[in-house]
Amino acid sequence: MSESTDSNDMSASPEVAQVKAAKGQPKGLWVLFITEMWERFSYYGMRALLVFYLISKLSAANPGFGWTEKSAQLLLAVVTSAVYFTPMFGGWLADKYLGTHRSLLFGGWIMAIGQALLFLAEYWGAGENVDVVLLSTAPAPLLTFMLGLVLIVLGTGLFKPCVSVMVGQLYGADDPRRDSGFTIFYMGINVGAFMSTLVAGTIGETYGWHWGFGSAAAGMTLGLIVYQVVRPFYLKGIGLPPHHEAQHEEGHEPTPEEIEQARIDEYERTRPLTRVDWDRMAVIVVLAVFGIVFWVAFEQAASSLNLFALHWTDRRVFGHEFPATWYQSVNPAAIVILAPLFAGLWAWLDRRGLQPSTPVKFGLGLGILSLAYVPMVFGSLEAGSPKPIILSAAPAAVQKTIAPILDRLEKEKKEDAAKKEKERSKEGKDAQDSSNVSKEAADSSKAGSEKGNEEEEVKFDVLDELSYENEHYYGVGYVDRQAIILELYDAEGRLVRRDATRKQEKDSKRKAVENNTPEDVTLDQVPETARNAILGLSGDRQVKSVQSVVKAKEPAFVATWLGDNGEMAAYVGPDGLVLGVDSGALAHVGRAGPQ
Repeated sequence: MSESTDSNDMSASPEVAQVKAAKGQPKGLWVLFITEMWERFSYYGMRALLVFYLISKLSAANPGFGWTEKSAQLLLAVVTSAVYFTPMFGGWLADKYLGTHRSLLFGGWIMAIGQALLFLAEYWGAGENVDVVLLSTAPAPLLTFMLGLVLIVLGTGLFKPCVSVMVGQLYGADDPRRDSGFTIFYMGINVGAFMSTLVAGTIGETYGWHWGFGSAAAGMTLGLIVYQVVRPFYLKGIGLPPHHEAQHEEGHEPTPEEIEQARIDEYERTRPLTRVDWDRMAVIVVLAVFGIVFWVAFEQAASSLNLFALHWTDRRVFGHEFPATWYQSVNPAAIVILAPLFAGLWAWLDRRGLQPSTPVKFGLGLGILSLAYVPMVFGSLEAGSPKPIILSAAPAAVQKTIAPILDRLEKEKKEDAAKKEKERSKEGKDAQDSSNVSKEAADSSKAGSEKGNEEEEVKFDVLDELSYENEHYYGVGYVDRQAIILELYDAEGRLVRRDATRKQEKDSKRKAVENNTPEDVTLDQVPETARNAILGLSGDRQVKSVQSVVKAKEPAFVATWLGDNGEMAAYVGPDGLVLGVDSGALAHVGRAGPQ
């Protein structure tokens, strides 16, 4: 846009503050742009990680709460619905008492504290004997985390309605720059959303969920600091409380802008509603109905689409797998790229008297969103339309193959429980010798623990049925002592694919390996444990080749042989842990994406 003189001065438009324009827009717009950008960075960073954190096992390398996907999505639904509901009360408080500036400021700092609590919840620790973080098992981290979410909801309720209103206050009622200004402002929202999934998402998935939440808290704090420092220069008279005494605002003599804004606020507060006001409220109700449909579809990005990206999407690029949260950056990236084009388009159409009304633009956006789910239908079909099933619904051959896995997991669980109980008994005995702890209490605790272990049934974390080229396949996900594992079997119980992520070991001396140059080796050169794993997978098939490679930043051996479904490839660590298995033409079953 070309350089122009700001037309929204007090003489031309007494309803807004006198703010000089920069490149056709008020400078205050860029203050609110930056503030909202960092607030959205904070919120969308938290939203991208929330479900993943809740469903992550406590025994995983990146531990979470160990919830089921259903419970995690339910909490996300409660949080996001509350985020959309509370702005009604926040807007009312701002209109009646606080003003948009104070409401924004209070809400922003409340959100920053909430994000900090999400970060700190990790440091309470859930304890060694806890498999799922619940109020009964680990109250401290759960209550800290929930309080953080409550503060984020309340803070958003105060912040969100006010920042948009303050943008509107920068323009006169008939200012043609308004739509372009809001387009630029919403570009700030999407810049923040784009950065959040790349920064907070990557940090959370790679270095720890709590560090991702911590980066969200840092972003919110940075945005508030910028706002408080530059607001006095570019937003004078904007966001003042209703029926205020202008001379008391910010402890200085009132500026002409503040005096005029105080007069306008008092008039707006006391005047009766007009026919135009009622018509506008009717339009808001109609748009709200369609808006609900829009946001129901849009918010799937953090729940069902997020989990689809995690479990059933091919995220490998040039042999490296990128974080699932990155998919959430696609939508804001597209908006950031297209926003300047649309801002120019609205201005161009306005000069020719062809600019569509806001409701028309609204309807066009809703229609385009509906079309966006059409590719997802094909993506789901390509991934086999996975649906959860119970073990008894799987074919007998699959049950026969995976039942021993459940037996092994149950055995590991009992052995681990017995080991922990033995350690507790030893600690209790030592404590009894020094502090006369009663033996009856220790025995009661032991009996209660054993009973709890017996009552808790061992289940797979994931058990899905998929279809591919008219054939059925079965995805099985579980966590054992060594790794987090997702396997795929055909209807005959044969292993089609396996992906394993090694769990973080305490006091592990294992070092990440960056060199990815494959080297040919013979099977005899492979360590015995790894060689036995390869021979167990290949069965009576002759191993064609073996190479020393790097997988998931650790040394491994990849062996190939000809299987029923084409060439098979297995990645095995030196200790015998099977890190991955790919099965020829079926390597992409259950993975939507470029093939």
